[in-house]
Amino acid sequence: MRACEGGVASGCSNLGFMLRNGQGGPADAPAARSVYQRACDGGDAPGCHNLARMLHGGEGGPADLPAARSLFRRACDSGVAQACHSLGHMNGNGEGGPADLPAARGWYQRACEAGYAISCNNLGFMLRDGQGGPANPPGARTAFQRACDGGFAAGCVNLGSMLHTGQGGPADPAAAIAYVRRACEAGLAQACQALAGAGQ
Repeated sequence: MRACEGGVASGCSNLGFMLRNGQGGPADAPAARSVYQRACDGGDAPGCHNLARMLHGGEGGPADLPAARSLFRRACDSGVAQACHSLGHMNGNGEGGPADLPAARGWYQRACEAGYAISCNNLGFMLRDGQGGPANPPGARTAFQRACDGGFAAGCVNLGSMLHTGQGGPADPAAAIAYVRRACEAGLAQACQALAGAGQ
């Protein structure tokens, strides 16, 4: 609290986290929103991101989707990969502004390149299906591979599907089974059911 009161933006961000999650006292979402605003105004990117999440969800006060979209952009531009992912989601679904699939694809790509695995998976779908730009099945394979390698099990299943059918490159049924098995071992029930259905 002292750091925040002393003008340290990251201190406000930390205090917001404690207030939002009830650490050190009762949870107080409106107060968390207020100190996240101070953190963001002081240039703290995680503070902007967390404030955007609260504005998006109507937590601690009214929802404000246009403001959330703007703050996610600010946090993304400051290197918060999850904020880039949220921008992809909002642009893709027309939340807080017009739907813009090419922009959504770009934000997911940016988040994926920063290592955010679920964005790689979403990018894979857009590349595979030609959403927001030309179809690029080989690029989709790469994106699903990055999702899988980043620990997002559904990315392994999606890569396995492309390897099974030969979409985006040569078919490789053995590799397809291996990736689906990897997803099953990570706890994805859908993958385990697919293996059982294939007699694996």
